Amino acid sequence: MKGNNFSVTIFGASGLVGKHLLQQLILNPSCNLIQIPVRSRLHIEHSKIREVPFAFNQEEYHSLSPTDVVVCAIGTTQKKVQGNQNAYRKVDHDIAVHAAEWAENTGCKQYQLISAIGANARRGNFYIRLKGEIEHKIFQTSIPQIVCFRPSLLLGKRNETRWAEGIGQLLLPLLAILIPQKYRPIKALELAKIMMKKMELCRQHVSSKLIWEKGNSE
Repeated sequence: MKGNNFSVTIFGASGLVGKHLLQQLILNPSCNLIQIPVRSRLHIEHSKIREVPFAFNQEEYHSLSPTDVVVCAIGTTQKKVQGNQNAYRKVDHDIAVHAAEWAENTGCKQYQLISAIGANARRGNFYIRLKGEIEHKIFQTSIPQIVCFRPSLLLGKRNETRWAEGIGQLLLPLLAILIPQKYRPIKALELAKIMMKKMELCRQHVSSKLIWEKGNSE
């Protein structure tokens, strides 16, 4: 990190939150490099952006340049993997953990993970246990700053249709006043802005391991 500038790698830059975070970083004058590992090019032309063709195999991480901040905003769905839990784990777990290991080995200052509300490695359904296991492994690394974001329903326009989330996006905002704050839906853009704010910590020589939930200190 040179002066007040910082660099970022985003795994999942084409996703609901990732694409908003990408735009926030483009607009931030202190961010001088946005590295994006991608299976398919996003074709975003900007001097800050470096797209890296990537199949997300563990041996490929050496092709990436070290950055001050690493963000994992990748997630899949049961529909995409046709209910195969091993395939689900390969995406949600393996990419997040391998990215954290690479970040640790390259001197990354801060790692951000989009997890899920209720993440717990010791209980819950497959999804909740898996998210908890991922968090646990990432918190075991020596990366100085780690922030795990635990949003509930994310509001925004996705590239693919998720019918259950679509119904939730219609109903939950109407019922939000009746729901405990941490379970209330949040706009993907709002979460991206909070993530952007947390990145300011990477300029400080402090160690911190945080779990963010809606309603706590932002």
